[in-house]
Amino acid sequence: MKHFVWLLMLCFALGLVRHASAEGVAWPKITQTAKPWTRWWWHGSAVDRENITLCLEEYAAAGLGGVEITCIYGVKGTDGRQLSYLSPEWLDAVTFAVEEAKRLGMGVDLPSGSGWRMGGPDVMLAESDAVWESTKPRAAGRLLGEKVKRPAPGGEGYTINPFSRDSVEHYLNDWGKKTASLPNDLIRASFQDSFEYDGDWSDQLLSKFAQARGYRLEDHWQELAGEGDPETVARVKGDYRETLSDLVLEELIVPWVEWSHGRGQVARNQAHGSPGNWLDLYAESDIPETESFGRLEDDDADPLIQKFASSAAHVAGKNLVAAETGTWLDEHFHVTLAELKERIDQQMLAGVNHVIYHGTAYSPAEAVWPGWLFYASTQLNPQNPIWRDFPALNAYVARCQAMLQAGEPSNDLLVYWPIHDVWHDAKGLRKDFRVHNSKDWFFNQPIGEAAEYLDNMRISFDYISDRQLQKCEAVGDQIKTQGSSYQAILIPDAKYLPTATLIKLKELAKAGGRVLFWRELPASPPGLLNEEKKREFAAAIADMGDYALVNRDLWGLIKAGNINSDTDADGQVLKTIRRRMPDGWCYFLKNVWEHNCDIRFAAPFVWESAVLMNPMTGEIGEPALKDGFIRVQLAPKETVFVRTFDHEVSAEPWQYQEIDGKPLVVDGEWDVRFVADGPELPEAFQTSRLATWTQLAGEAGSKFAGTAAYTISLPRLRSGRYLLDLGRVADSARVFLSGKELGVLFAQPFQIPIEITEANNTLTVEVTNVAANRIRDLDRRGVEWRIFEDINFVGIDYKPFDATNWPVREAGLLGPVTLSKLKD
Repeated sequence: MKHFVWLLMLCFALGLVRHASAEGVAWPKITQTAKPWTRWWWHGSAVDRENITLCLEEYAAAGLGGVEITCIYGVKGTDGRQLSYLSPEWLDAVTFAVEEAKRLGMGVDLPSGSGWRMGGPDVMLAESDAVWESTKPRAAGRLLGEKVKRPAPGGEGYTINPFSRDSVEHYLNDWGKKTASLPNDLIRASFQDSFEYDGDWSDQLLSKFAQARGYRLEDHWQELAGEGDPETVARVKGDYRETLSDLVLEELIVPWVEWSHGRGQVARNQAHGSPGNWLDLYAESDIPETESFGRLEDDDADPLIQKFASSAAHVAGKNLVAAETGTWLDEHFHVTLAELKERIDQQMLAGVNHVIYHGTAYSPAEAVWPGWLFYASTQLNPQNPIWRDFPALNAYVARCQAMLQAGEPSNDLLVYWPIHDVWHDAKGLRKDFRVHNSKDWFFNQPIGEAAEYLDNMRISFDYISDRQLQKCEAVGDQIKTQGSSYQAILIPDAKYLPTATLIKLKELAKAGGRVLFWRELPASPPGLLNEEKKREFAAAIADMGDYALVNRDLWGLIKAGNINSDTDADGQVLKTIRRRMPDGWCYFLKNVWEHNCDIRFAAPFVWESAVLMNPMTGEIGEPALKDGFIRVQLAPKETVFVRTFDHEVSAEPWQYQEIDGKPLVVDGEWDVRFVADGPELPEAFQTSRLATWTQLAGEAGSKFAGTAAYTISLPRLRSGRYLLDLGRVADSARVFLSGKELGVLFAQPFQIPIEITEANNTLTVEVTNVAANRIRDLDRRGVEWRIFEDINFVGIDYKPFDATNWPVREAGLLGPVTLSKLKD
């Protein structure tokens, strides 16, 4: 069977990378923002200038574009080194870090607070978070006394009340005065982490409620407490929840964004976790940021949830879509570069183009291995052996993000979020929208059903909110938002639709925009109704069917709306996202199957010429074309960019991988020697049987984390191009042929084309594993390396960390290693 693969090499592989010869056919410039960034935890702010420089230089050399300085709890035994948060010494350290980052071409973001939640010693109890008190004979609030979570020394204290502009502005103004000496012009963004406040009340709530909802909440405290007719209870609570959402936006996010702009900075915000409408909260910030959480197979990182951030950016015209990347991707010290790439690919297909790793802890040079660590992190730090090949992943991400940050978003369909259907619930009080409970508010709702269907059918779409919809207009047969244009808008089986939204939809439909109602027209406006509200809704919906399309069959509705799916000519479905470029189109394709594919890709828009661009290697080439289709080969998990142009371009022909004959197994004696890391280097050995070094290198091999070099003399072969397949690798590999480095392989497929001459060729493969076995050894020997205050250290299950019963993890070159002749 033929095997079809893409090159897996670094762009500097001499003589093997063929770049386009036409002017303008090249990768976009790799900017500071195109490179991935990382969250940089300062434990106890126990930092010094020498180690700040050392860390930042290592980060820059690894290909990181910037850091987000987040100050948290301390490390045991470092009291004398800790800098009190917001003290002159702390300000001096941050200033030095920012200036060093600038020297290295890196950027810096800084949250307006330590730990989680804004707050600290200057927040008075009366200004802090509060909850509704149901035991009172009226609607009233009770102070929670909530504290900042995981604060840095000096940052302890009460949190702000996020539903109170007075509380928010008082805190921000005070924090701003204390940090006035910072070089704010060199700090790119103020950052706000996911919403983790527990309150649901403020002194402003009653007046804001009456103004927005048209009646007094005080007159319906029984319904708010869950007493009375369930339908009335649900309507009152729906109004209360909508008001909370408005407060998060108007009392917290808007003043914080304005304050950030006043400091000459942009605002980078994570909206998830809040009781607010994500789409409105994300759109208000300059850089909306989603979050991946958990293992690849977990629901907590579903791309359809991450699309909320990218949708808000696309609709509102924001170019950058960030993602907190790698949070609990696997148990500590198990995460591979391949898993990171897979997560990042998923995010980019969801519209993310600005990766923020989670993350990297500042660790001084003198810290004993494994150094200073964070309890919920993919440990992307120089102590982790995977750091050795980390630059290859970062080069891949930088190329992808440079392309995805170019041009403009291009999706076909808007999907309305019927958030009022979620709010209309007699149970509970505050409704949080978190990445961890997405089944409740998304996947078990019609919008989730519709989104999964559209995604499977490769209909490109963005979500839209009521507030965003009011800013739309119909231009010809397109629905135009602030940031993009769409062919239609879909309302997925909304039962409760605001009358203002209904009127806007009719206005768009009358003007030529396509409005699609899946299943049925809405039955009622949300909230507590009076006769006037009922009449207004009835008048708005009376002739809606004359202007909009209504169908219970979703695919029939899509076809009736003339929405086209992006499919290839062979009917094989790849995951893809596209961008509109100044001179054509860009398509990012990924093979999500477990087998090779060789397809004819049908770019849906008119084009004159095309190139293929491999983000793993930097290769650019002119593809084979037939009947207007572009031939694309992808191995499992591989990605490629297809660039089409509205003018003629030329490039070297793309080198497709055609196997000539059966593969040859590379056998014989492998010389294996350990070259880096520890705890100690095992003795070198020879083997004719490739297997995990935890068996072949004895006890020392079973606890080793680092790099081993495998060397063998290749058999005499006729000259030409061959495909080298390493088989199984645990966990990344650098390939050398006769002493020349050809590239780094860190994800499927572990294959690379090589040039064989008649002379003898020596193959060396340097394999690096993850740190799990070494950590296991530390715990089995009772070495105390968990030295952190507050939460100290926990496992992915949030129980005290214990690696003593971990099985020994495979490591090294596992093979089989084969060579296959490639056709010329």
